[in-house]
Amino acid sequence: MINSHISKTKVFFSASALLLAGVIIVGSFSLKNISVVSTKSFERTASYLKYKIAFSGGSNMLASVGGLFDATPETTIDGTTPAGLIPVFVYHGIVKENDRFSITQSGFAEHMYALKKQGFETVSMRDLYEFVYNGKVLPPRSFVLTFDDGRKDSYYGADPVLKALGYKATMFIATGVSLPETETKKSTYYLSKDEIIEMNDTGRWEIASHAIQAEGGFIQIDAAGTKGNFLSNKMWIKDSSRLETNSEYAKRVTNELTESKNRIQEVLSTQVLSMSYPFGDYGQQSDNINSNYAKEVIHEAIRKNYKMAFVQIWPAEHEFSQNGVKDNPYFLKRIEPSPFWSGEELISHVASGQEKQLPYTETFSENSGWRNIWGEFTLIDGGFSAGAGSETAGSFAFLDGTLPWANYISAYELDWNKGSHVSLVSRYHDSENYVACVFSDDNVRIEQRVLGVQKKLIESKLAFTMPHEKVGLGMSVDGATAECYLGDTVVANATGIDSTLHTGGVAIKTWDEKVGTSAITVHSFRVVKYESGIKNFLQTVALTPRKEITKPTSTENPSIPKPTAIKYIDLVDERGTINPYHILDFTNSKGWKNFWGTYTIDGTMLSVGATPRTQGGLTVLMGSQQWKDYSVSVIPESLEGLSFSLIARYASTTDMSDYVACVFMNYGSRGYVRLDETKNGVTKPVVAQFKLSRFFPSNWKQVPFGMTVVGNEVRCIANGDAVVTATIPTMPAKGGIGIGTWSTTDGGSKVKIKELDVFPIL
Repeated sequence: MINSHISKTKVFFSASALLLAGVIIVGSFSLKNISVVSTKSFERTASYLKYKIAFSGGSNMLASVGGLFDATPETTIDGTTPAGLIPVFVYHGIVKENDRFSITQSGFAEHMYALKKQGFETVSMRDLYEFVYNGKVLPPRSFVLTFDDGRKDSYYGADPVLKALGYKATMFIATGVSLPETETKKSTYYLSKDEIIEMNDTGRWEIASHAIQAEGGFIQIDAAGTKGNFLSNKMWIKDSSRLETNSEYAKRVTNELTESKNRIQEVLSTQVLSMSYPFGDYGQQSDNINSNYAKEVIHEAIRKNYKMAFVQIWPAEHEFSQNGVKDNPYFLKRIEPSPFWSGEELISHVASGQEKQLPYTETFSENSGWRNIWGEFTLIDGGFSAGAGSETAGSFAFLDGTLPWANYISAYELDWNKGSHVSLVSRYHDSENYVACVFSDDNVRIEQRVLGVQKKLIESKLAFTMPHEKVGLGMSVDGATAECYLGDTVVANATGIDSTLHTGGVAIKTWDEKVGTSAITVHSFRVVKYESGIKNFLQTVALTPRKEITKPTSTENPSIPKPTAIKYIDLVDERGTINPYHILDFTNSKGWKNFWGTYTIDGTMLSVGATPRTQGGLTVLMGSQQWKDYSVSVIPESLEGLSFSLIARYASTTDMSDYVACVFMNYGSRGYVRLDETKNGVTKPVVAQFKLSRFFPSNWKQVPFGMTVVGNEVRCIANGDAVVTATIPTMPAKGGIGIGTWSTTDGGSKVKIKELDVFPIL
């Protein structure tokens, strides 16, 4: 959207560039009595003047300077009451062309200007601290702006915009690269000590901790050289050929988080209140250590050194939420706005996350803030449907803007599949923190999750089989007590809700052991404050007049040809002759079967991607199920989204139950690899996210990727190097190949394969 205006912007500013340059240089000479103006200083000053002029001129001026921004939205957010929820935004880089993690300067300026036009103002980390801990009254439409990683482009790209709007921001830096004890060579990517001091002196920037990250955030975690996240894994000590002990691990993590804070305070003579978890890892990404233990160590170290810690909500488009009074200060949420959002889209997301008032009745006329975390969620006429996709066991969605709620009762009228489980979720903070009533065919249990650790509070066996059509289900939370209702009857109750879950919103979850099975249809949904008269409220739920539900039509793309029956493809014939499977032109390639998303033959290339209602796609080559030991390699032409997968030993012809996959992930120009095994429809990582040692083009064009399977050994290959190797005793002995792709947004992923080769290994 923004790119369409770039040429206009260039025309305007090329005409005024000489005038601006003259003003800036003359002013610099006269005011500072210097003979040379640095390039960066000149560029920042010119950029500041550009945006200052544009912002001060309002919408008309913005249009006159080449349409820098889309039309800003009308006021949609309440600005009369003190802030009940505070959004915290996180950006990573300011670049010339949008990618997964970075946004253009004009795109960032559009986001900030849209917020300004709505009356939003930045508040400091101290303000946020006082708000969360003590309920400090903050102005309506307050927000916190942050940047991760300490990148130069973030400072030089964002600072002119902040200065023009009077905004402030916090930069979370890795002190190991930005403030090393001994600076031998200055980085061209990360901010230097001098730049950090300069930022702090502007008064617009606060510097906070992103740990030390001397090793780039990844350490060796086993004898084979596997890499893992540095906070949640024990380090392999080469000299001793062993892992760290518990005490060595705890000491290293504590030192990492303590010394980073101390270094910032030493250089800047300021107090550091906060840190952000590197890679969003707060202990859950453990590979060689119990994750609960890792979480305990990390959080103990953080509590000793900081007042607040920030996670990053993944994906931003789905689990979008804000922070309220008395929220867990060590698990505060940050939203990463998509680089491809317009200012209007950003405001729409913020508006749907603003505090909703009780009593609340869902009309389903439009999406009022329901965010799908995983699985499928569809707003339909008179309600919504949720359930498993073809590769998931269920669905999880929450209602944004409900996080400040404390004591309340929620009631649903719904249909659900026999044999599945339905969870009514209350006190929801995020997918790692909530309490829930879990209904099954013949029992009900109350469980809670705190920092990802699940605990069952009570389980009750029912003397009857649960109904599944037009059933009224409810849940109440009052203080530390939770109750589950069937109609107006209490079927389970428990006390002992964790004190960190004293507030939180509503969500709903469905799940089944079998992939692609669970589904619910919600006809009505209401929430009231917890008080007397609960039974009367519950009795009315199933009697609510409603329209007949119009279920969504099939999303299957009729343009995609159904593959005809394909005979077995030989890699080696009966005489032992090797027959490699080699495709340069997919026009006549037969046998591709789509299990998820969509596939097309795009010219001479195979395109696998998402539909408008899915986040990815998976296509397999039928006739290859008898292949045993082989190598497969592909050369992509382009990649949209976060990852594509090479699939091997795909054993089934009817479902996605058993296979292994090398998942190649694209985060801008930095690549990662993960090895997954899918067994009986359940996918688990065998080797966690492994960072590639080199950089790739942003779309990975012409970079060869491969995978080999020999016996029980699997190798993932990037650019000719075997980057991940593992033994998987439980994978199928034979099976074919496939291509998958995935992104965080519906319709946001596609991979084009230019060339494919499969060679037997005898």
